[in-house]
Amino acid sequence: MKTKLSRPERNLRAEVLVSEIKREFEKRQAERAPYELQWQLNLKFLKGEQYAETSALGRIEESESDFYWQEKEVFNHLAPIVETRLAKLGRVRPVMGVMPASGDQDDFYTAKVATDVLDAAQNKLDIDGQIGTATMWSETCGTSFYKITWDGNAGRVLGADGKNAVYEGEVCVTVCPPFEIYPDSCAAASLSEIRSLIHARTMPAAVIRNKWGAAAENAVKGAAENATVIEYYELPGGIDRDGRLVIIAGDALVFEGPLPYINGAAGKRGFPFIQQKACETPGCFFGISVLQRAIPIQRAYNAVKNRKHEFLNRIAMGVLAVEDGSVDTDNLEEEGLSPGKVVVYRAGSNPPVMMDTGRLPPEFAYEEDRLLQEIISISGVSELMRNSTLTSTNISGIALQLLIEQDDTRLSVAAALIKAAIKEMSRQILRLYKQFASGPRLCK
Repeated sequence: MKTKLSRPERNLRAEVLVSEIKREFEKRQAERAPYELQWQLNLKFLKGEQYAETSALGRIEESESDFYWQEKEVFNHLAPIVETRLAKLGRVRPVMGVMPASGDQDDFYTAKVATDVLDAAQNKLDIDGQIGTATMWSETCGTSFYKITWDGNAGRVLGADGKNAVYEGEVCVTVCPPFEIYPDSCAAASLSEIRSLIHARTMPAAVIRNKWGAAAENAVKGAAENATVIEYYELPGGIDRDGRLVIIAGDALVFEGPLPYINGAAGKRGFPFIQQKACETPGCFFGISVLQRAIPIQRAYNAVKNRKHEFLNRIAMGVLAVEDGSVDTDNLEEEGLSPGKVVVYRAGSNPPVMMDTGRLPPEFAYEEDRLLQEIISISGVSELMRNSTLTSTNISGIALQLLIEQDDTRLSVAAALIKAAIKEMSRQILRLYKQFASGPRLCK
């Protein structure tokens, strides 16, 4: 039997709970900071900002040139590699379906209804688009998440309760980037190994007030237009047999209660999240992307390419040697040696001469080709996959088919992880329909 608290006691308890959750959130932010720094660096390299580096202060900073004349051009090979991988992984769109548990007629009928429900949900919720977005995040940062919830204000209007419309409700599938997810331990291998999880994101004040009503009136202070919404999920255990969900908007406690969804096996309540990784990392909650592995090679490639261009510029424009005081050096620096230019030098001095800059060393070309091949080797994207062409035209059809199969094999791990995430998504969607949707609606 619960003791009824007075209003001041409830307010004090809410303040203490908000303070505890925020301290836990700050602790998890600090633990996850190195991963977030790497994700920010990945995004910058993908966009072409490839002179960014992580500093000792835990920030992303731009590196400076040693000399004013040094070139700092970017030759971005990472973006087409990610685009190619996304195009290949875009073919991984398995059809959601349910197999009957036995040969019994009732099991066949149940499996057919469940398959039809998943097929309708896949079309209505744009599951293919959500998978594409999640794959883009996982290929960039190494990890992405699906959030499977039930939206009571979605679907058809069934009637009215006073001034408020009553809706039939619908499953909602959203993609959460890894920046929004904070596990209780970054050393856990997956969602199944953690006890609690925080989903934090920034939301407009109007959306917060519309969603939580009077409880969120004090969520946004002053003229602020946005506030951080922290959702704290804790699995069932101890006195909380149904788990716990605490939602804080700004500094206001807007919800506290059990986990709302019976989405686990055997009728248990669990996290409404599904994790999708690009590559598994042993002993780490977050996965790793091929982008992260290729960044050092991309840096080396930019350096080689820029030094090569500087050498070619030196050969093309030449280096002029003049005797001190014999010519107007300011004029030569500004205008150079244009065709037909008259160079006046002091009588009795040596005339200006062009220095021999030598020829471009072949090591530049060797290193450039080697780095390109290394990027291809690490990324799992072959020349055939990236360029849709082969360097050699003397190749048989069987050999070409083997190359294509080899390309598919190199992406099979990422494809298998996507399929596993979609399989778990199907389970959670069916369990939410079972919990919230009526039998006649499912039959319809």
